[in-house]
Amino acid sequence: MKLFEILKLNFILKVGFSGLLILLLTFVYGEIPFVHSVISEGNGRVYQYSVIFQEITLKTNPHITYSWQRNGQLKSTRGDFSGNILHGSFQEFDKSGRLLEKGIYYFGTKDGEWKSWDRNGEITRLEKWNRGFLKQRISYDLSKCTVEKYKLNQLNGRRIIFNNNHKESVEHYRNGVQIIKNKMSFKSILHHKNKKIVSDVVKDK
Repeated sequence: MKLFEILKLNFILKVGFSGLLILLLTFVYGEIPFVHSVISEGNGRVYQYSVIFQEITLKTNPHITYSWQRNGQLKSTRGDFSGNILHGSFQEFDKSGRLLEKGIYYFGTKDGEWKSWDRNGEITRLEKWNRGFLKQRISYDLSKCTVEKYKLNQLNGRRIIFNNNHKESVEHYRNGVQIIKNKMSFKSILHHKNKKIVSDVVKDK
C-alpha cells in the first residue's frame, strides 16, 4: 500500500467517514476559522498539512512569503495569497515514506522550528522562523556546518562555517550585503606608521 493511501486510511480511522479532521481554534483576531488536515501528492512527494477551510482577510506583508493551496495544489507567493492558507503542522515525505521536511505554519507563514532531512535520514537544515521572518539557519553538508543569522529575511550578522567542528571562516553581513573588513595586525600598522615617518623626514631634507 502506498504511503498516500496509508496516511489517508489513518485519517479516516481517526476522524470517521468524512476523512477530514475539523478543528475549532480561537485566535487573537476574534475569529474561529475552520482548519482541516489535508493529504496531497505531487512531484514525487506526499504532503500532510493543515489549511484554513474558509476564506479570510489578512493584512499581508510584502517582505513575507505566504503558503496556500488551491484545488489541492500547494503554492507560495511573496506579499499575498489567493486560496486557502496553510495554518498548523506541515510534513513532507518521499514516496517511500521518508520524512523530508517538518514545521509549523502560522496563517500562511513559516513559524518556529523547521527541519529538513536527506533520503538517508540525516538532517540537512535547521531553521528558526518568527511568523514569516527567518531568524537563523544552520546547514549541514558532510563535515561542514554553516550558521547564518537573518534580519528581515536577509543575511545580517556573522556567517560562520565549521569544518569537522573547527571554525573555518567567518563572514559579516548587513542587510544581505557582505561587509569586507580590512584587518591589519598591530605589527603591520606600526610598520606602515614608521615607513611614513621616514618618508616625511626624507622630504624635509
